[in-house]
Amino acid sequence: GFMSNYWTNYRSILTAAGHTPKTIFDQPGNHDHWLDTGLSNYKKHSIQGKATGATHHAWTLQLPFGDYHFVGLDTSSGSLSPSEKSWALAQLTAGAGARQSMLFGHHPLSSIDSGGSFRQALANEKALAYFFGHNHKASASTRTWTSGGVLLWIGQTLGKPLSTLGEAEFCVVALDNDGLSVRPFDLGFSGGSYQLKWPAVQITAPLDLGLGGSGQNPYAYPVSSAAKDNPIRALVFSDTAPYQVTASVDNSAPFGLKQVTPGGALWEGTFDGALLGSGVTHTLSVTASAGSNSDTHTITFKASATTACSDAQDNDGDKLVDFPADPGCSGLFDSDERDPPALIVIPDAGLG
Repeated sequence: GFMSNYWTNYRSILTAAGHTPKTIFDQPGNHDHWLDTGLSNYKKHSIQGKATGATHHAWTLQLPFGDYHFVGLDTSSGSLSPSEKSWALAQLTAGAGARQSMLFGHHPLSSIDSGGSFRQALANEKALAYFFGHNHKASASTRTWTSGGVLLWIGQTLGKPLSTLGEAEFCVVALDNDGLSVRPFDLGFSGGSYQLKWPAVQITAPLDLGLGGSGQNPYAYPVSSAAKDNPIRALVFSDTAPYQVTASVDNSAPFGLKQVTPGGALWEGTFDGALLGSGVTHTLSVTASAGSNSDTHTITFKASATTACSDAQDNDGDKLVDFPADPGCSGLFDSDERDPPALIVIPDAGLG
């Protein structure tokens, strides 16, 4: 809050890393509010505060295939006034044409929306997720879905001792064909500093049925038990080139995935759904090996003989139904009506 030397160091780190108002959106937290209720140091030293003079922010990521809308809330006082909530909802309304909208803040919504009306309003505005910090450590109640289909997700801290708070972590948030995936990655502590464990794998397709709680993801689609080419996509991050990336379905023998672009993070492959039982939960694991290290990400999904592109329903709300009418369908066995895949990666370095 009032300790200007901390703020000066913070800004020098970001400046040295080449960050600008176009690359980072830093939101204030309760410690920034401490003995500085007007957030004068935030407005003087932070990337966004200095650039805009504001503490709430909204921005749009414009890509060739569509827009993605983000809203940053200043909850540093521990509350949001009615006018601040109205501002946030107005930003979501203004971004209604975006393919997805997400919000970020410091405090959990449970502490600033005791009655739940704001959470329901976010759902009404088609917000996909709210990411926050403050409590420092994750629990089942801080990584869950609202009844209206908004993911509430806490980013576990990077800035507190492991001995008091358990593992430090960062999260990667990805949108694949507008479907959300989030995975936390633990940071080890060695030699007096945090050590990122490479490689790091994140499955983006199929969507994880277990995101936000076992079997709870309302947007997880069933893969086709009739298709022989159900897609797998995964992100692989590493400090050295992975020499092998493999997948396994229900503990099957591992099979290889291919790197989409040389040197890129995206890997893909397919699997045959013929052996999958419909209506039951299955597992998909992707493992990347780099040097002597490896990492595995495992998700759950369900299979169905009827898919989104053959169920006589408008699953993506574009008023077009199934293959071949919906351009998001590559065939009758396609599990997702949404438009052709687009992958966006949003790193979260901890919101605690």
